[in-house]
Amino acid sequence: MSHDKPIAVAVIHGMGSQGDRRPAADEITFSKGLHAELGNTLDAAEWNRVAYREIFWADLLQERQETYLGDIRKTGARWMWLRDFVMHRLTDAAAYRQTYYTKLDLSRSDRSSFV
Repeated sequence: MSHDKPIAVAVIHGMGSQGDRRPAADEITFSKGLHAELGNTLDAAEWNRVAYREIFWADLLQERQETYLGDIRKTGARWMWLRDFVMHRLTDAAAYRQTYYTKLDLSRSDRSSFV
């Protein structure tokens, strides 16, 4: 099977923490299984036509999430295990949406003020 155009595969991480640091642009972390399976399925010529990247964005929310949890922990909030689950698993998915700012070409430092 041949392709006339290069193939782009973009993998966006799911719910939960994907680590404490943003990986390098060409580093494969949370989608190693998919990456390996595609590499094994396609022949070498096809695989060389694939641009494969992971999209990591959880770190844009992580600091605010941790600050919020720390603040409410100090007030004696209960059910912290549930609050932690919601904050680290569900809010990432809920926060993912296209906004006016996602259409702009902003540096990471500029974007963080809009998140």
